[in-house]
Amino acid sequence: MEPTVHSFYNDKISSQLVEAQAKVFAHFNIPLKQWHINGITHCKWIEDIYNDHSDGEIAVIADIDAFPLSRSAYEDLVATARSGSIVGLAQVANHKQPDHVYAGPMFLALKRQTF
Repeated sequence: MEPTVHSFYNDKISSQLVEAQAKVFAHFNIPLKQWHINGITHCKWIEDIYNDHSDGEIAVIADIDAFPLSRSAYEDLVATARSGSIVGLAQVANHKQPDHVYAGPMFLALKRQTF
């Protein structure tokens, strides 16, 4: 099963951005579910996506302003996650720890744990 990419946004996000993201994912034939939710934190939403196993063993999360550059990049991301690694784009919080690079949920894939 090919994993769906999940993206979260609320009323503060421009509809043009939401539409643009959907067009890019459709162009590369990458499954995308955009969640329009108000009144929930981004962290809680990520937790809910990770714990929902209905779309398979891999959870893929993308910020609403994150766009894939190719289909093959998405396939590599998923393959790496299937091997048990957490894979995402390198990020830095310049205002906190500019020398601390991490893989944040801007575009992240990981294997769900089953207990």
